[in-house]
Amino acid sequence: MLPHTASGAASVQNRPRFPSIDNRELDSRRGFVTDAKTSLSQYDEHIKRLQHRVAVGPANQRKALLASSAAGSSRFQSSAGNDEASRGNDAFVRQSQMTQHRQTEEEDKVLIDMSHALERLQGIGQTINQQLVEQDVYAPHAQCRQTQGETGGEQLVW
Repeated sequence: MLPHTASGAASVQNRPRFPSIDNRELDSRRGFVTDAKTSLSQYDEHIKRLQHRVAVGPANQRKALLASSAAGSSRFQSSAGNDEASRGNDAFVRQSQMTQHRQTEEEDKVLIDMSHALERLQGIGQTINQQLVEQDVYAPHAQCRQTQGETGGEQLVW
């Protein structure tokens, strides 16, 4: 229970719905709410900055140029708008071609690496095959017998 001091009674009278909450708990809750509001406002600002970056991105610039070009496509429109749209489109096409060229080069490098790896694997396979053939040639001369293995398969025992 709360002590009935003059300040305690006054604070309880100011909060008639929750008389069991003391001032320390109330201050703690207010601090939590203030911290949460601050944190949320920081996230909100961060999201707004990200949205602004996306809105200004190259793909959206191209869309805006195309939209402005299509919206004002009357024959009385100045050629400056068309030139700007054309430059924007040309820049976008060049950038796309460069990106495609880089991706093609990277794919070529990966394919070359895979080719080398497969050649090495082929060499290893041939070596293993050769060794197995040699062992099969020498096996009849050695004291070798076939037995039934624990798993049901045949095993060679020397």
